[in-house]
Amino acid sequence: MTRMHQLQISIFFALQLIFFNKGMADDFTIVGVKRNITLADDEPVFHDLIVSTGENGGIKKGQIFTAFRRVGIRDFSGVQSYGEIDIPVGEIKILSVYSRVAIARQLKLYSREENPVLDVFGLMSGDRLEAKK
Repeated sequence: MTRMHQLQISIFFALQLIFFNKGMADDFTIVGVKRNITLADDEPVFHDLIVSTGENGGIKKGQIFTAFRRVGIRDFSGVQSYGEIDIPVGEIKILSVYSRVAIARQLKLYSREENPVLDVFGLMSGDRLEAKK
């Protein structure tokens, strides 16, 4: 292997490491959804969510996040793509934090009267999270 080839490989891996770490710091997603099963009509229904990072990612108990769903925009035939948009879905609050994951509870879902319609209403796996400021 030539010296130039080794340098190119080293630069490639260094760039991968930089971009991978940058994405990890800001990219929290919902990776699981849990709901309790009530035995009576007057029992509260809780929607808990598993978040893709925990203490290692800097999440703290009580922190509030807004969930967004990335949606692809296409023409009626599905051939022409106009890109993707992030649609706000709702808010969650972190209940407990572990080393690699956090557990959150759904606080509220945003009204569709003021936001675009979603194919699946409610929070779901894959929704991206941003900390509320």
